[in-house]
Amino acid sequence: MPRGDPFTQFCQQMAQTSSTIVADLHMHSTVSDGDYTPSHVVALAAAANLKAIALTDHDTFAGLPAAREAVLQFPPARRPEIIAGVEVSAEFEGREVHILGLFVDPDDDPLKTAMLRIAESRFVRFREFVDYFHRHGTTLDAGRVDAVLAGTACPGRPHVATLLIDSGFASNRYDAFQRFLGPALPSITSKALIPAEQAIHLIHASGGIASLAHPASHYDLDVLRRFHAIGLRAVEVEHPSAPAERTSDLRAWAKELGWNITGGSDCHGGGNPGRAIGARGLMLEEWGALLASRAP
Repeated sequence: MPRGDPFTQFCQQMAQTSSTIVADLHMHSTVSDGDYTPSHVVALAAAANLKAIALTDHDTFAGLPAAREAVLQFPPARRPEIIAGVEVSAEFEGREVHILGLFVDPDDDPLKTAMLRIAESRFVRFREFVDYFHRHGTTLDAGRVDAVLAGTACPGRPHVATLLIDSGFASNRYDAFQRFLGPALPSITSKALIPAEQAIHLIHASGGIASLAHPASHYDLDVLRRFHAIGLRAVEVEHPSAPAERTSDLRAWAKELGWNITGGSDCHGGGNPGRAIGARGLMLEEWGALLASRAP
């Protein structure tokens, strides 16, 4: 058909849209360990022309109200849908895993209570790190410590690393983890985790979809079958650490298990184009299939 024909233009537009990421379902803000505020996250999502995003801060929903308020500043045509999400710190077969909760009800009491319990343990652990360094002659600035505690709903080791850098003890995050956080770990209370089966149940009971976040490179179909046995029905196939071959395997295994697929950038801030908001996620058809799976 002629290049200028309306039908040709329509087909070209649809082809472009179908191969474009429209939903980024994994990202973090300053309420956990991200560098962007929830409103900044929304602005970047709008700039990336995304149809939907899930703010999935670690073990907290604290950034959701600000994100939902921020999105109203954009005209409807540029306004991404804000999916209520969370990245749950869980334990499976003796190892830490992360379970994404998407389309959850943040006001669901059992889920909210479980997240608050984990978040409270994170504050305790954060204080243990600060006290440990003080006892070993690495005294972190009290004002900076208080600012971190006031600015996040779920502190973690990256916050401690930033404090070490800002206080002049470490040159960068790698240095902070290698010379300070790593040696301190044996003296610090282990991170609070909930059983993966419980996390999956809480997410489903709140009306959400539970998805295995960035599955470890050694996870194969047999491991996914064991997750299936405890109720998991979705896996994150698109994530920054998954090369094309790995993504292809995860898609095939998800299809064999009858699972939904999810995907996202796992954005924590700037400086890494591969983790920029909208860099990884679901394309239009995949996003539609995920929405359809939720239909009654």
